[in-house]
Amino acid sequence: MPRAQPNTARRRVYWWSPEIARLRQACVTARRQWSRFRRRRSPSRRCGSERGGAVRGLQGCQEDPSGSDKRAKSEARREMLETL
Repeated sequence: MPRAQPNTARRRVYWWSPEIARLRQACVTARRQWSRFRRRRSPSRRCGSERGGAVRGLQGCQEDPSGSDKRAKSEARREMLETL
């Protein structure tokens, strides 16, 4: 008998939007760039402009998604309450 496979499908949430997906993807990309920058061992590979770009990308993304999530959730909740 074959082994049971775990269910990896996630439920859809009512407040998710393409804009939030785009912001999340940008955050993941920035976080990976920052991690890649930190992993480099040679100081010659760690140029200042690359570090600055990685830090700015990470700082910018840490603020945006959480705010857009909260706005989307509150908007969806407000719409639901209006239908009652």
